[in-house]
Amino acid sequence: MSTEHLLKDFSSILEGVASPDNQARHEAETRLAQLTAESPGPVLLLLAQIGALGVGGFQVESRQLALVLLRRVAFDTNSGLFLNAAARVPTAPFDAIPEATRGRIERVLVAGLEDEMDTRIRKALGSSTSDWVKGSAKRQRPFVDLGPVIFSLIASNRPFHRFTSYQLLSESPNLLSESLSNETWPKERLAELLFAGVNDPSIDVKIEALRALRGVMQEGFTVDERERFGPPLLEASVTAIASMPSDVLVHALEALVDIASDFPELFIASLPLLIPFLVSCIAPPSTLSGHPFSRVPHREMGWGAWEDMSAMAFEVLFNLIIADRDNVLMWQNGALVSDVVDALIGRQIASFAAEGEQCQEWIETEDLEDDDETYPVYSEEMLNRLSMILRDGSVLAAVGRQAAPLIARSEWRARYCTLMAIASVAEGCHETMTQGLQQVLNLVTPLAMDDHPRVRYGFLYCIGVMCETLHGEVQRQYSDATLQIILSMLDDSVTRVRAAAAAALTHFAKVQGAPPSPVAPRMELRLPELVHDDEEDKATWQRPSLAPRLQPILERLMSSLTNEKEPLYFRQELLDAIATLAKTERKAFVPYYRDIMDFILRTLEKSATDESQVKFVCSALMCAVQLGRAVGKGHFFGDAIPLCKIMLSIQNLPKPDEDPRVAVLGEAWVKMAKTIGKDFSPFLQFVLPNVLKKAEYTPAANDDDAWYDQSRSAEMQEKEEAFAQLQVYVLVMEEKYAPFLSDTMDVVLAAVASWGSESVREYACFLIPGLLQAAKDANMWLGDAGNLEGLFRMLINAIPHEEEATGVAQLYQSMFDSLRVINMPLPAGNVAHLIRTSLDWLRSLYEKRVDRAAEQHRYTKRTDYEEWAAIEQIDEQSEDEAVTGMYEVLKLIQHDPNALSIVGEVFAMTQKVQGARCEW
Repeated sequence: MSTEHLLKDFSSILEGVASPDNQARHEAETRLAQLTAESPGPVLLLLAQIGALGVGGFQVESRQLALVLLRRVAFDTNSGLFLNAAARVPTAPFDAIPEATRGRIERVLVAGLEDEMDTRIRKALGSSTSDWVKGSAKRQRPFVDLGPVIFSLIASNRPFHRFTSYQLLSESPNLLSESLSNETWPKERLAELLFAGVNDPSIDVKIEALRALRGVMQEGFTVDERERFGPPLLEASVTAIASMPSDVLVHALEALVDIASDFPELFIASLPLLIPFLVSCIAPPSTLSGHPFSRVPHREMGWGAWEDMSAMAFEVLFNLIIADRDNVLMWQNGALVSDVVDALIGRQIASFAAEGEQCQEWIETEDLEDDDETYPVYSEEMLNRLSMILRDGSVLAAVGRQAAPLIARSEWRARYCTLMAIASVAEGCHETMTQGLQQVLNLVTPLAMDDHPRVRYGFLYCIGVMCETLHGEVQRQYSDATLQIILSMLDDSVTRVRAAAAAALTHFAKVQGAPPSPVAPRMELRLPELVHDDEEDKATWQRPSLAPRLQPILERLMSSLTNEKEPLYFRQELLDAIATLAKTERKAFVPYYRDIMDFILRTLEKSATDESQVKFVCSALMCAVQLGRAVGKGHFFGDAIPLCKIMLSIQNLPKPDEDPRVAVLGEAWVKMAKTIGKDFSPFLQFVLPNVLKKAEYTPAANDDDAWYDQSRSAEMQEKEEAFAQLQVYVLVMEEKYAPFLSDTMDVVLAAVASWGSESVREYACFLIPGLLQAAKDANMWLGDAGNLEGLFRMLINAIPHEEEATGVAQLYQSMFDSLRVINMPLPAGNVAHLIRTSLDWLRSLYEKRVDRAAEQHRYTKRTDYEEWAAIEQIDEQSEDEAVTGMYEVLKLIQHDPNALSIVGEVFAMTQKVQGARCEW
């Protein structure tokens, strides 16, 4: 079909695709797909002609849409188009068009790039052409005629021509490479082109040239070329950006963020100009009379625009600090840390300038679990991030210099933001803060009696953070005083402050558990963290026991909890505090268990009719199972069965998937099983079907982007949680798990063979020996030799598909543990398969280590060498663990007749791999 005949259809197609009506849009897209399947070449050619040349006299919007459709239709698979009618494998239209047609389309695009005058069309044309370049190169049919066009457009006296050149380079950084061009363009010529762009008289062209520079630095230059051309190009870029108007800086700085993250060492020559410029970008507006937060004036611009622009400047600064700490922080004798901290505190205070003095809306808010999207969290997050990057006293010292004068201010926001700044840096500055703990507490404690509720709330938040992040020093050194203040604030006149006091008590009562041992005994099953009995962990620190004061504390909490006039969100915080006290005090809590559990059971028996009641029920349920965990099976068992029945009734209620009770029930069932052990087995039939259903979910992905999205989907998160729960049920129930063993094994083996989640893979590897132990105890499943051979085949087949050494180590560990559990030799049909696979993996690992050694030599001169080396050493350690795991498995089979001829080759290759380790 000719393009002339097709033109009649395209008016209605373009109108329909742009329609807001779903039916009209669907019909137009279906018609377009049908025409493309029938005549792929003419359809693509006509879309290019409409968009690039204006064929048909369509309006600008329709021409833009035609260009969007060109890049979408050309490279997306069309279900009605086949290269081989017999095979019936759908293909993309680009793959079906002849070379002559492809050449015509590309000449049309070039003509549009050269002649089109409308800037709106040119941007769409540039994007469409870039996608055509990338799509055709991916299919080994490159668009090779654009090089001369690029240089021709750059020589134009029209800014929009020059803009398009840099747009093409930005979106296709390899455009001038040998593989995508008929000519060889020296990299000096490319560098000259970029120099010209960042110095262009047009602001729009400059910004697009900066984006092109980012792309070329990332993909278009080799390491040596970056080292040669990068510093002067960046110095020119910084000079150009520093003179730009404030309202466009956000776009210019956006390009620098990625370059500073990837290649910070290239900025060393530019630091004397770049740092003061960035400091001027982050200088906040002055909203406190007589208290400036910057040594340089604020850039006068709209608040929202300044927020966006300064956020980009902060990102560049932080990336430079991470990668080149010494060079950056020595600027003006270390003044940069104070400049950044002052700017962030000033920004936070300015964020509350429109809040008003009474904060009535804040006081009346009751739905505290929903994230407040209006809260200006940025400054607090960045202060925390800076403290975690530097991990020294400089950040706390900078906060301290601002704290005293701000606390003395009459504006509540000055005092509140000071408290939040101290809380934000506590994690990264915990060593320094611990050393000066008395001074910090002397500074903040008077604010517990502040006239403003927002400040009292900020004090409680700050104290709660300090209790949790300073490794128990607040509780150990100032237990009585801190607890007294927190308890007194449970009587505050403002409910949100009372709720904050209950939350602070929760943080005060927590005891930090010891981290799991990095090396577990190889003769035992190594269990993921969820299976560890968290109540039995030894503490790395201990606060003084609350047992002597537990009775008055609990009486005070229960007084408010049983008061139905109190808002439910406050009572939820009280339940959390009680659960934490039970968990940490354990035996001391037993005398108070009965009355509290009776109240919770009565609460759970009531129907929840609105969202706040549902959330309260969730907190009550988690508190109940936590009380059971705390006092132990002996005290809890009489309540366990009634509680399970209540949980079943809640589970059977009709409710949407997003109902919070769904997630809470899953966690509550697990805690129940861990507490009452095998006596939980009658409830497995009601719990496991839903868990297995979630565990069966398998995302389908066709490309990397889809993998990224689906691996982080809600369904994948539920799958991970389901596998974590299965781990508990299998190992706690042992032989009682037998009725569900076969179904679970199918799900677990499918997870080993599929992609999607490192956590799922880890749980699957750990579950296999656990399931085998359950099968052994129940005297089932192992009798069929085909079951074991299929199991080990799946584990072995997964090895070549694991990109990370940690995954390979887990697979070998799973095999090792499984063989020890069943106490049987590896099935004969798996032996040669395992050895061949292991040998192939060792060979690929050897090549990787050789490449790493070469890269180490190149990296030595880079300022981020230490960061790179740290990551590589972690990878190498993971590889060593995988090799050790492989070696342990092969030792178990080395005398097998099927292994004798080639196992020696594996052991020799192992030695070669170990000899290729880098010298750090």
